[in-house]
Amino acid sequence: RGFDLGSTGHVSPEHFTRALRAVTTALGSNAGGLSRTEISFLVQHLPQHDGLVDYESFLRSFRIVDTLIEARRERVLEAFRRFDQDGDGTLNLADMRRILPMLDPAAWTLENVDRLL
Repeated sequence: RGFDLGSTGHVSPEHFTRALRAVTTALGSNAGGLSRTEISFLVQHLPQHDGLVDYESFLRSFRIVDTLIEARRERVLEAFRRFDQDGDGTLNLADMRRILPMLDPAAWTLENVDRLL
């Protein structure tokens, strides 16, 4: 309830946006935080009463955000597992020599991959 500055049980859409941005910043840009577009979409579709978001809607929205972030993490983990062919939880030189040229063959020659790693 730190965003409910007046302790009214409601927050403004602006405070809700700040809360979502704070979560995204805390997660870091590569950890599944929401984009500005996604934040704007959520704010636009929040149930509002007299221009304010009630506490229950705020919590429901954060549950949705949590679900979205977890789904992203699962997709990233699944992609990692596909690249980690030996299943040891790491991407080694052999994995990277196979993966990077698939992403951009012109830029990632085996020589360039070896130089990088």
